[in-house]
Amino acid sequence: MNKKMIAVLSFAGGIVIGSNWPKIKKGLKPLWDSVKHKSGIAYNTAATFLAEKKEVIKNMFATSKVGKKKKKPRAKKFRKEDVAVNSLKYPAQT
Repeated sequence: MNKKMIAVLSFAGGIVIGSNWPKIKKGLKPLWDSVKHKSGIAYNTAATFLAEKKEVIKNMFATSKVGKKKKKPRAKKFRKEDVAVNSLKYPAQT
């Protein structure tokens, strides 16, 4: 088929669908309603599944932190070199 023939058939199909649209819409309503209902169920199921997984992960992190103590930072050892270098960098102010 050439491009002109395809364009004419598409235009004719549009006219037929447009003139019968109220009947088509009425016939598709039950199908559309069932699709909306099933997609709502699927969305709710997915949301519930993700919420439960999030809760499990949250609980795992909470239980892993229960018995652990925070480590205290260690004090630096006093070294004479550090004192000498710092006194050169920052001379005493009087």
